[in-house]
Amino acid sequence: MDGITQSTIPRLEDLYYANFKTKENKMKKICIKGHKISNEDIKVLDHYILITPREWGQGALNGMVYKSIKIICREWIEKYKSKSESISSKIEDILIGILGMEEFKPYNTPSPENEVPERDSPRINEVWENGFEIKDYEDSALRAFYKDPEQTLYDFMENKIAKRKNAFIKDGTSILIAENSDNIIYSRKDKFIQEFTTRPEYKNRKQRESV
Repeated sequence: MDGITQSTIPRLEDLYYANFKTKENKMKKICIKGHKISNEDIKVLDHYILITPREWGQGALNGMVYKSIKIICREWIEKYKSKSESISSKIEDILIGILGMEEFKPYNTPSPENEVPERDSPRINEVWENGFEIKDYEDSALRAFYKDPEQTLYDFMENKIAKRKNAFIKDGTSILIAENSDNIIYSRKDKFIQEFTTRPEYKNRKQRESV
């Protein structure tokens, strides 16, 4: 153990990210049915974030994969190691080995409580066309950790939109009241968003940050 300290031993998450970028692996599709949102949904997302809904969804999916692999490996690797004299250091090999153990039981982590955004307008914008590609072992990790990984990702997106809509209405209402003019404050969220974003001085986040 000379020269080996805790700081020189790679963490499982570090190994995972190294493999995520370099390891060739069979691919699978998730959320292939896509996901549609309304014009007003897009407007509130554009007001607060700089990335597209697809990029946001990919980031959320990456986070789910990372969490699944990290927790499964952290909680089961010692049990897996005890079954043989040596094991592979490859994350995908470790994961598949753990999932194949008779003792392993799926976590069945439920989807977050879904906060459905209030909508009056139709959901006409496809933002996750053809879904996302993930590696075969990442798909295995997701399905071992989440009860329904696809529904979880959909719910994450819907929750994000609902929270951004609520924040937009709150922030916009404060601005209209502070102006102390003859502004009309609409009760329906989509109508409020439609009217507020047509104000001559309105700018979304990208426009605000490009000034």
